[in-house]
Amino acid sequence: MVLGDSISNTNIDGEIRGEWDDAASYNNVGISPTGTAQIWLKHDQTYLYIAVEFEVDSNNPWVSLQLGNPSCMTSNTDGTIFGHDDLSANGYQDIYFGGFGVINADNSQDGIGAMDISMNTVTIELKKPLNSQDSDGRDVQWTEDNSYDIIVM
Repeated sequence: MVLGDSISNTNIDGEIRGEWDDAASYNNVGISPTGTAQIWLKHDQTYLYIAVEFEVDSNNPWVSLQLGNPSCMTSNTDGTIFGHDDLSANGYQDIYFGGFGVINADNSQDGIGAMDISMNTVTIELKKPLNSQDSDGRDVQWTEDNSYDIIVM
């Protein structure tokens, strides 16, 4: 992840534009079982910024990001979810995982996110504090020179 310019809350709108020009960009990231995504990552020493764009075969998709743990849906792991009909229909929710298939909404909603679905393309944008101090929400306290896993589901 690279150091970049801040993105205002109003520009976290589900549209990739010039605010992502200074981010690390990864093209053709493989999606299981088929397809590819483009991912943008950066931080401004206060916030983590993530954008993901990919094609879908559903008219009602949801996207989740698991932050900080390499094993999928591990209990007590930080995450976010976009477009989930029960938690964040057409929107963003700060969550943590309670095990495989168990999603819990954080009491404290840290960060801002947006999702856009245009034709068959899904775009999400996320702005999340690097250090929210939200231990109840299992939020990752990101520190310099450490490696962290991010799983896109």
